[in-house]
Amino acid sequence: MVEKVDEIILVGTKPSIETKVIANKTVFEADSTLPYQTQKVSVPGKEGSEKTMTSYKVDSQSGLVTEKDKQKQTTAPIDKVIKVGNVEKIVTPIPIKEERRKDPSLDKDTEKIESPGQAGELTATRVYEVNTHTGALLSYKETSAETKSYETEGNLGRNQRK
Repeated sequence: MVEKVDEIILVGTKPSIETKVIANKTVFEADSTLPYQTQKVSVPGKEGSEKTMTSYKVDSQSGLVTEKDKQKQTTAPIDKVIKVGNVEKIVTPIPIKEERRKDPSLDKDTEKIESPGQAGELTATRVYEVNTHTGALLSYKETSAETKSYETEGNLGRNQRK
């Protein structure tokens, strides 16, 4: 004999999926090849996620829905990396000095340059530390280099020729 079923009740057991976003960080790094204070994104970064899939089962006698299984899938975030130009060069010119000498072989008020001078420079290089959280330039170490200037040497005629 077959039992008669008066009513069939469908109970939802479709798995649920919950997704949480994992924020990525922004990290700043020093880069001496970039122009001073220039910022450039070297790694664009990406948010991560955590997906939780829960499957369910139904007790056929009581109709009670209970959790059967939970699976987590995590994708790690990728930090955004911004490079910051951290080297400042300050160039100060050193002017050419002139030296004039009497030359009796030249006509009066005639000038003759014997050797042209060359301007020099004083270059101060400052290498800054970079705050990894904000990108701000912090304390620096300074080195200096000097390119010597050379005097211009010239002769000045003092003779009066008729």
